[in-house]
Amino acid sequence: YLRKAMGAKVKSFEHRRPTRTPLLNPWRCNIRVGNSDPRQAVVTDISKEGAQCIVGALPLEEGQRIELLLPWHSDTAHVMQVAWKRPADTRFRLGLHREDSRTKADREWNELTERARRLFSSQVWTRTSQERQAPRT
Repeated sequence: YLRKAMGAKVKSFEHRRPTRTPLLNPWRCNIRVGNSDPRQAVVTDISKEGAQCIVGALPLEEGQRIELLLPWHSDTAHVMQVAWKRPADTRFRLGLHREDSRTKADREWNELTERARRLFSSQVWTRTSQERQAPRT
């Protein structure tokens, strides 16, 4: 691939995936499929275009539409699509892609993403700067 890129036979990366922000304290959430009862899950990463979460043995398929409910963070049910799934022990790790185009949902999701990014940056920056300033023994 690099040889092709250096020879200008490949287009540059136009559509890069947005950077995911890891949640140092994962968010509890509920996932609802259709009209079924919500199931508990945990959001571990968030980005402008979606999220990554861990869910119990819930029979989800790639491409399936779900609603992600974040009761302590957002009032809106965010419509998502399962982009991928991977087994992890007795649970599944899911990659979710946002489908919302409603103004309120977009605004709330952008606020959640920005808040997570600020919190992550402040905690990681503080932790690494403290480690650098720690006296050597």
